[in-house]
Amino acid sequence: MDYYHKRLIIYIICIALIMLFMVAFFVGILVAHLRISPQVTLNECFTRQVNMPYYPTVRTYGALIDCLIKYESSGNPNAIGDTGTSFGILQFKKSTFKHFCVNKYGYENDIMNPEIQKDCCNKMLGEGLINHWSVKDLCL
Repeated sequence: MDYYHKRLIIYIICIALIMLFMVAFFVGILVAHLRISPQVTLNECFTRQVNMPYYPTVRTYGALIDCLIKYESSGNPNAIGDTGTSFGILQFKKSTFKHFCVNKYGYENDIMNPEIQKDCCNKMLGEGLINHWSVKDLCL
């Protein structure tokens, strides 16, 4: 084998080693970026100064319930719907009230009690059951 063939083989080996190094380098970068970070708490997501209070803006069920009351009954605890099938401050239908409030959550069967309706509504909203109120789009 002459000098030029040996030199060509050395160049090919050097190029192959450089390419192998580059592939290993980029795979290492990729693996480093895909590493799963540990769970962090909400407080670790915000920068705060010392003794500076943190007030997150979170919509509470209380505000949502107040909105539902406003549009369902205008705050009248004795309200009865136009068709006569919805009752009370949050306009529960008898079947919904009985299924959720009485049977599932254990409240007494008093559909006109505003406190029971608010508590039951709060539990229903906690389970994502907002679709029982037709005015939900006005409050979300």
